[in-house]
Amino acid sequence: MKLLILKLLIPAEESSFLSGLDTEPATQASQARAELVIQDREEAAILVNVSTLAPQTQYSTPRLVWRPDGSGVYVSSDDGVVRGIETVTGKLMATLKGHEPGSKLRCLWSGRFDANPGSPGAEPYECLISGGFDQRLIIWHI
Repeated sequence: MKLLILKLLIPAEESSFLSGLDTEPATQASQARAELVIQDREEAAILVNVSTLAPQTQYSTPRLVWRPDGSGVYVSSDDGVVRGIETVTGKLMATLKGHEPGSKLRCLWSGRFDANPGSPGAEPYECLISGGFDQRLIIWHI
């Protein structure tokens, strides 16, 4: 499974990022420069382009959830393993094995819980919940 994390590019106005090229007559050279500017912006929008090492088939329905702090994502795979990918570097940061090998995951959720809501100094902890076709629901304390 390949993971792409992108910045969304929304131009403020039509051709506003090509403002210096708008005054030139439409020549092949100006069109080529305009296309290069667009290609450079599109390439810069790709933040992460990695393989998650998660086996998938054409019939797979992968699940992906963001970590609560936005520092990474968790992805499911057809082998029952949940993999955590760091968004800045694209490195594999966690491999969570708990489901039966070869079972697909049907749900994945990530969030934060308060350890003891009423007690002072209790810090919330990160939690990941995964459910699979192996009839298991696993709560991971990250």
